[in-house]
Amino acid sequence: MTVQSSEISFDTQQGGSILKLKSGQFSGFCENTPSARALAASLLPDPDHSFAAGDPICSPWHSAATDKALIRLDGYSYFVKRYNCQGFGYRLRNLLRPSRALRSWHNGVSFQRAQVPTVPPILCLEERFLGLLGRSYVVFPHLTDAACLLNVWQILSPQEQREALLTLAETFGCMHRKGIFHGDLNWRNILVRKDERLQFFLVDLDGCLYRRGCHEKLASRDLEHFYRDMSRAAVTDELTRYFRKNWQEIVMD
Repeated sequence: MTVQSSEISFDTQQGGSILKLKSGQFSGFCENTPSARALAASLLPDPDHSFAAGDPICSPWHSAATDKALIRLDGYSYFVKRYNCQGFGYRLRNLLRPSRALRSWHNGVSFQRAQVPTVPPILCLEERFLGLLGRSYVVFPHLTDAACLLNVWQILSPQEQREALLTLAETFGCMHRKGIFHGDLNWRNILVRKDERLQFFLVDLDGCLYRRGCHEKLASRDLEHFYRDMSRAAVTDELTRYFRKNWQEIVMD
């Protein structure tokens, strides 16, 4: 079913839980919820207007390829990642393939279905003119009480550090056994939230790969950046072996 709303068309997808939207040169997907539809109406037809009005997020690993901002609407806070158009060559390379924002959306939905912990995407948009890709955006709920593992590790107690490595070993092991590979498991892409227990969320999903069952080389490659950051955080050899042992037990189960 197609519904017009303020020059935005919404088509129901996947049993009605997801909406496909279109407005001018922008198309994409959003959750079929009142807040997501309101967010789409706020962003379109010019997402950069809302993006510029938000609070920019600066990080030491900033790239010209992306920008990030927090925007607020109706009492909700959203994390927006914009993938910038990088010239005509970029447009041509992406003529027949989805934008990184759209890949991030689809991978986020796939992670949820596979019960891999992630921050669920709310909306994605990509701009195209005659098929040539311009800007693209992916939007998530802002986890105000979460921080990346790189910033959290040193303030965890020894017991919490051990618990964290066990949980992540089990998470990665289950993920790899299902043939799901994140592509960049550096500690900045692992968010941590402390409630009654530690919770983890894998983010930055635009580089994921999928295979039928576990692929040993891909699994080992998937952990390279994780081990690198373990070394940078001065994780002990004993804890490193503890992580590897538990990961291997899950993968080989």
